[in-house]
Amino acid sequence: MFYACTPPLSPSLFPFFNPHVLHYILFVSLDLAVQVIEGLAVGRDAIRVALVLYGANPDIQFYLNSYDNKESVLNAIRGLKYPGSYEANLGAALEEVADSLLGQDAGGRAEEGVPQVLVVISTRESTDDVSQAERALKQASVYTFGIAVGDSATAQLEAIATDKSFVLSAPDVRTVARVGDQILQYINGVAQRTIVIQTDFTEGM
Repeated sequence: MFYACTPPLSPSLFPFFNPHVLHYILFVSLDLAVQVIEGLAVGRDAIRVALVLYGANPDIQFYLNSYDNKESVLNAIRGLKYPGSYEANLGAALEEVADSLLGQDAGGRAEEGVPQVLVVISTRESTDDVSQAERALKQASVYTFGIAVGDSATAQLEAIATDKSFVLSAPDVRTVARVGDQILQYINGVAQRTIVIQTDFTEGM
C-alpha cells in the first residue's frame, strides 16, 4: 500500500498479514489490502507493492519488482492460498522484510529517496521477540503502520510502529474494512510528504 509522491518516486508498500487459525480473518485482511491498493497508483514507476504472510515462518508472496501494474498485484492477492499456523512469529517476519525486501534487488528504492511503508495487520501478540527487527526497520527509516484486530495485538503494534498514532484498531474481523480509508490517508501523507521523519514522526501541515 503506497501512493505516488514526487514523480517518478513513489513510496514502497509491504502489507503484512498473520495467517493464524481462522481463514475468515485472513480473507478479511486480504480484502482490506485489495480495498486500499485499488485506491493507489500502482506501477513500476509509481507505487510498488510487496506482500508477506507470516505464521511460524515468514512467506514472501511477491516482491516490489514482481509486478508492473495494479491488476497483476490484485490478481496475485486474490489468488493467495493460506498456510495454517498456530504461531505468529512477527519478529522473524519483520527481520525477513528488513533483510529481503528493502534492497534494490527486491525492487526497493530507498537509495533514490523513495519512502518505504510497512503495514502490519495482526490479530494477536507475536510468539517471538520483535525488538531486534523493530530497531532494524526504524534505522532504515521505514514508515511502519499497524492494524490491530481485537485487543491483544495493540500494545505490541504500538511498540513496532513508527508512532503510536500510526496503529489503527478494529474491534473484530467484521469491522476491519472500516480502517481502509484511514490507512489510505496515512499512506497518502507519506507520499505527499505531509508525514515526515525527523527525530521522531510528525505530521506536516
